[in-house]
Amino acid sequence: MAGKTALTATYNMSAQSNADKSLKNTFDLFAIDHNLLQRVQGPHADPSGLTSAFKNVLGSFAPSLQSPAPPMPALTRKGFVDITTIELLTDPSREWANFSRLLRKYDLPRYRGWGDLPRSVIPALPDPAMLNRVASVTAFAQQKASNELDAARVQAQFQKRANQAAIELVSDTRYEYKYY
Repeated sequence: MAGKTALTATYNMSAQSNADKSLKNTFDLFAIDHNLLQRVQGPHADPSGLTSAFKNVLGSFAPSLQSPAPPMPALTRKGFVDITTIELLTDPSREWANFSRLLRKYDLPRYRGWGDLPRSVIPALPDPAMLNRVASVTAFAQQKASNELDAARVQAQFQKRANQAAIELVSDTRYEYKYY
């Protein structure tokens, strides 16, 4: 699943925006029910780099230079059950430990008298069907990312040629390209 590995900033996207995008993509691929909520942004520096004199002239135009943060994915109750089920069926031992810690930490009144969670209530082995589902979703995501990367490369090559053609149209120098 997407986690803190996506918590790195890239060009034009904050670390949180990258993580939100990665998490949303994961939720979409696994069909995990979620809502998109607007992330509350803290005060930040003006990215336009304008001096105070220009800011006074621009007035209310300056805030429009800052792009709003994309929405963040938030699990619904059904989504929480979905993701817990996926994690439980792919790694039962780890999830049994997680459930045990959760029950101890929150001391839920409904389960207080039951004691520790018996290991027998969780499957002993990972579910092969769920492991296959996770593997197929992972393979699909890798193929999709590879296709998007290839498309971006082709688009960059077209843009490079278009830029060169535009320069040649307005300049006196002519180039002849031969493609073999």
